[in-house]
Amino acid sequence: MPDTSASLLEELRTRPSEQAWQRMVQVYDSLFRGWLTAQGVHPDDSDDLVQEILLVMMRKLPEFKHQGKPGSFRAWARQVALNCVRRSWRTKKRVPVATGDSEFLSYLNQLSDAGSELTQEWDRQHDRVVVQRLLDLIRVDSDPQLWEAFSLHVVKGEPVSTVTETLGVKPGYVYVAKSRILNRLRELADGLVDGNNIDSL
Repeated sequence: MPDTSASLLEELRTRPSEQAWQRMVQVYDSLFRGWLTAQGVHPDDSDDLVQEILLVMMRKLPEFKHQGKPGSFRAWARQVALNCVRRSWRTKKRVPVATGDSEFLSYLNQLSDAGSELTQEWDRQHDRVVVQRLLDLIRVDSDPQLWEAFSLHVVKGEPVSTVTETLGVKPGYVYVAKSRILNRLRELADGLVDGNNIDSL
């Protein structure tokens, strides 16, 4: 597991690299694609919109200033996505979903309102997907047994005694696995996901 302490967001803002952007795409592609699919967007339109959203994020990220408030980046990413969908709708002169003009506009307006239930659900979905995708990235770089101990204990909720018996390790190994991987997750997720959503794992 890499021992760098940089968050993915900070790396992209201060020293962007192709590898960092690939990680960002891996994390956010599935979020935006799932969101668009849930709204009934045709797969061809969804491909175009996801690509556009990610390109705009890439272009505008150096201008993003984190306000120090939980969810600042999440709100920024949601607004980028909404702007891209609105622009696509205006340009193509058609609604990208089958719900009709008024219902679609109402949906976009609700999602623009930070206090709406729809926005709060989007925020929860964002954090779930981003945490899962970051864990997928961490798993690739982790020692397989360390990851298995973490997965059994933290992800699947197995008691430490079961994990030690299954893997033939000592209890301390399970606690180390949990600590190391959650610390790496906190580092990568800093600025992307609220910390309490990681601490609850």
